[in-house]
Amino acid sequence: MDVQEILAMVQQGNAQITPAETRKILSALRQESETYLHNVAVGVVMHHKAQTMAQELATTMRDLEASAKTAAARVNKFQQDLDAADLAVRKAKADKIMLPSSSSAGQHAVADKAIQDAEAALQRINNNARASKNVAAQRQRELQALQAVHRSLSAVKQPDLTPLRVLFNAVK
Repeated sequence: MDVQEILAMVQQGNAQITPAETRKILSALRQESETYLHNVAVGVVMHHKAQTMAQELATTMRDLEASAKTAAARVNKFQQDLDAADLAVRKAKADKIMLPSSSSAGQHAVADKAIQDAEAALQRINNNARASKNVAAQRQRELQALQAVHRSLSAVKQPDLTPLRVLFNAVK
């Protein structure tokens, strides 16, 4: 209830406002004040908790960023290893092709074994690279999710503290 509503009551009525109507006005004021103070108090506490959580998340995000960078570096290392292993397979196959036609069956067997070993190493590195890429992608998704939560928590603003200031000034 505001002053305009009280004026409207007086202007519409032929008599003065009764004590019962005044109590209704005061009751409405009390209820509105309690609701408003409660909302302000909840807003202040919520702001404080959100900022505290945002600070804690910032620390966790720094750790996760370091983990994500490490995972990305590992992916790059596996990619280099994958390129080297692929080159080793090609070299082993080229070495076999370059064997003279007069080479023995043992030399061909050694060349075949070298190709098999190089292909097995390539397969292992390829599997490790794939797993590493999955881990790096997971770390990146986790980091992005935390960043979104951090932005939301950091965006919680403090409510208007005027009602609390009025309350504290009145207590003084």
